[in-house]
Amino acid sequence: MPAFGSVGCRHLKPKTIRKSALVCLLLWIACWLLVNMSVFIHKNIFAEYCTDQKSKRILGRLCRDYRQGLLTGNLCEDLCVTQTMVYKRCLYYDKGKKVIQADWNGRPIILKSKLEDFLSYDSFYLLDEQESGSILDIDILVFTALEIKHSLGLDVKNVTVPQLWTKHLKNRRSSFSRAELASMWSLLQQEEYVFFQLLQDLSKHVLKMVGSCGHFYAVEYLTAGHAWHHNLFALEELGAHSWRGSSSKALWQAANGIAISFLDLARHFENDFSHQLHLCDIKPENFAIRADLTVVAIDVDMAFFEPKMRDILEQNCTKDEDCNFFDCFSQCNLKTKRCRAQRSNSNLQAHQLQNRCHFIGSSLNPGIPKHKDAYTRMQFINYISAFNTIIPSKLIKMLQDLGIKICLCNWILNFLTGRHQSVWIGNNISFTITIRTGVPQCCVFSPLPYLLYTYDWEGSSQLKCHT
Repeated sequence: MPAFGSVGCRHLKPKTIRKSALVCLLLWIACWLLVNMSVFIHKNIFAEYCTDQKSKRILGRLCRDYRQGLLTGNLCEDLCVTQTMVYKRCLYYDKGKKVIQADWNGRPIILKSKLEDFLSYDSFYLLDEQESGSILDIDILVFTALEIKHSLGLDVKNVTVPQLWTKHLKNRRSSFSRAELASMWSLLQQEEYVFFQLLQDLSKHVLKMVGSCGHFYAVEYLTAGHAWHHNLFALEELGAHSWRGSSSKALWQAANGIAISFLDLARHFENDFSHQLHLCDIKPENFAIRADLTVVAIDVDMAFFEPKMRDILEQNCTKDEDCNFFDCFSQCNLKTKRCRAQRSNSNLQAHQLQNRCHFIGSSLNPGIPKHKDAYTRMQFINYISAFNTIIPSKLIKMLQDLGIKICLCNWILNFLTGRHQSVWIGNNISFTITIRTGVPQCCVFSPLPYLLYTYDWEGSSQLKCHT
């Protein structure tokens, strides 16, 4: 027995050592995973977390670069010297974009920048040639037009440097300094800045520009819509007018005003510019209302004019879902396996789809108790019907291919185009718009163009038509 016991102990000892080594190895792996996970979370989550300390550090670097003469702007003096502009709070960090609220002479404003550091932007190419002489305005405008063409897909004509940067330089005759050109170039690399700046005098539905300092630009402060709440806009948050205690009639008039303003925004963006403007990220946080109840687009990072929109939509596909770019939809051509360049839904349709469960605010329902069992009955009306999908120019081309006489085609085209419509809600009538598609309802002639438009003529090679 003793001999047997000694042998058992000799076999037991190596097993114990192996178990201890395995436990140590597992503990080491667990610690390694924990450390790497902590580093990953810090870099990818907390690094972009919106904090006052980091925001103040960013503005501190901005002022340091201003004192060193690297950048400038009409707001730099107020932010960095007189301090009439003071930091209030951080609003948003995402993928480098910084949105900060500040107080400027008692007025709340928003500071924005696509990137955190000024030196993160590409430098202006012509600055390397500035040592040999001043840069001509025409050279600056050429490079500016190319940058806008690249970012927005637009050919910009008849613009000036002060119009694209700051109107304070409108009457100045001297050449631009290195800091001015570098600051302007950093701003022109931000699509949202260019968008707001170009539309300042053209649209009441975009944020008003206040000024800039280096790569940060300032816009008016408006309270955004609420995606997490059952309200879209809350009238009680408007500072210029207190809606608490207002009559039901006044509140519903306000609701009508906001609804009509949004319809005007949709019409305005689709018809009043040289190219249609598409909003591809329609959510409550991207809109706000002013004190006069005007609906304003406050975040247009995903807004594209028609030329840029076509470039984005044209991609390879196997089904229609492959052609959806956020809230902008297209259709897949199964023959070519390419998405159609034309968007299939409108801004208003996208908004109706995304926000059908939101409305103006609980303040518009003062008679309903605010508890979880309260509800509001609403009716949504879809004005789009099959007849409204007809595009007159395409219909005429099909009729000509069928051998219809030119005089009759011209009569049909004249009958279908040049029509106008507006929306009537209570005592309010919306702006009149020109109808570009569809045929008149309740007209005995309308079914015939629709049948011709939707019939598969490619499979009817024997068809002959005479008029």
